[in-house]
Amino acid sequence: MKLQNELDGFVNALPPAFKMRNPDKSQDHGMSRVLGRLMIGHFWLPVHRFMLLTEVLVTTIILHVRPYFVQADCSDLGYSVNCLATGML
Repeated sequence: MKLQNELDGFVNALPPAFKMRNPDKSQDHGMSRVLGRLMIGHFWLPVHRFMLLTEVLVTTIILHVRPYFVQADCSDLGYSVNCLATGML
């Protein structure tokens, strides 16, 4: 639970452009003029948002599914020890 709380805190502390729900997409694409200068949007923002949130979700899934893998029995694979303990899975 402590790791889940840390993940939740990390997600809640993300800047608006990286929020999981309803992110601020105003700076994602395009060009605009600010004080007479041509400003190019942050074209990389959608990709980084996707990668960051994917890592958070994968970590959350692994965190909650791992206990079931640790208890897996590999005897049907011909091994008499735990799959994860030996790195076989």
